[in-house]
Amino acid sequence: MLLTVTKDSAKIVAMQLRSNVSSLPISEVERIIEEVKQGGDKALKLIEERINSVKLETLEIESSELSSALDKVPVSTVEAIKVAIERLKVAETPLLDTIKNEIKVEDGNVEILYKYIPLERVGIYVPRSSFAYPSSLIMASVPAVLAGVKSIVVATPPYKDGKVDSKILAVCALMNIYEIYRISGAQAIAALAYGTESIKPVEKIFGAGGKFVTAAKFLVSRQVAVDMLAGPTELLILADESANPNFVAYDLLSQAEHGSGSLIVLASNSEKFIEDVSKKLNSISKELAKGIMFVLGEDVVSLILFAEALAPEHIQIVGSQLEPYASKIKNSGVVLVGEFTPSAASDYILGSNHILPTFGLAKSRGILSPIDFLKLSVRVRASSSAIKKLGSYAITLAEAEGFQMHAKAIEVRMNEPS
Repeated sequence: MLLTVTKDSAKIVAMQLRSNVSSLPISEVERIIEEVKQGGDKALKLIEERINSVKLETLEIESSELSSALDKVPVSTVEAIKVAIERLKVAETPLLDTIKNEIKVEDGNVEILYKYIPLERVGIYVPRSSFAYPSSLIMASVPAVLAGVKSIVVATPPYKDGKVDSKILAVCALMNIYEIYRISGAQAIAALAYGTESIKPVEKIFGAGGKFVTAAKFLVSRQVAVDMLAGPTELLILADESANPNFVAYDLLSQAEHGSGSLIVLASNSEKFIEDVSKKLNSISKELAKGIMFVLGEDVVSLILFAEALAPEHIQIVGSQLEPYASKIKNSGVVLVGEFTPSAASDYILGSNHILPTFGLAKSRGILSPIDFLKLSVRVRASSSAIKKLGSYAITLAEAEGFQMHAKAIEVRMNEPS
């Protein structure tokens, strides 16, 4: 599919691409959540058997299974996991430096104290398809640990034999996470949110998943905080004719590899470059290339406007004409600049987090970080003189909104002798 954008049509074309997002299975997930709320551990086991044909004896991973995980994973994989953990720690630690101290504001005998404090207990859901995704656990657990979260619980789907992937357990072992449950999908989110006989509820749920997980996070978010609603992978590559078509083709295919529903777009101001990349794609994998879309911009400005309106999870910007405009892009989970900064590398090892907003939510929030595991605590103390000075304004506002007892609560203090 080749679409053309101008300065005037950039937003319209972006909205057309966004309209392809499919609905979530809300009703079905509501039934699963209610089943878990009513039936607890027993319901979790029944649901796993009914949906995934997995018979579970126990929900929690035994300490022996966790302690042996590192021995079951190839040494090279363990080393790669360690490097990814360390690089993320190095990149995210500075984010905390500017907010780690208490801030005091004093004004007119009113003292306000601001302090970021870590959440006590969080849940991380780690999805699995044909393969396990230890990198997803790295990206969620490292910022949690850096933020100072005391209790981290992991839920991840079991295999048919009831065991959990050793690579996931290896990350848990390296991150000193000891509470792990073999539960999948919407039922895992329900258990983390509301608790069961053996699972204590959490304060906030993190991690991506398919439609059922996303629907469950949406539903439980009425009572339990969630990181964000994550949809299928999104990649927009902005490239001009100076970019390497071979690199770009593989970058597009790397995200198309996530499967159907992914939003994968190449946008360029050169029709010849689009044709060159299209040929490369089909020569590498016609099957993966099927869902990739192409956008031809009349100029660089129209491409930037299109990117801002689309607000995708990843934007790669490559080419001598386009790279100088990278700082203009504000609406993206991550902006990757230059031909040696592929999304495939940022997903694993560059040091930036790969848990990013989708569904166009990059217009209002950014990449996952330790800040997502903190809450801003506020403590206020006012003196008698402050109430006498400011109280009349508060009374006026309270009465304007029809809250007589609000006004009275302030008035009785103003009338109190000093």
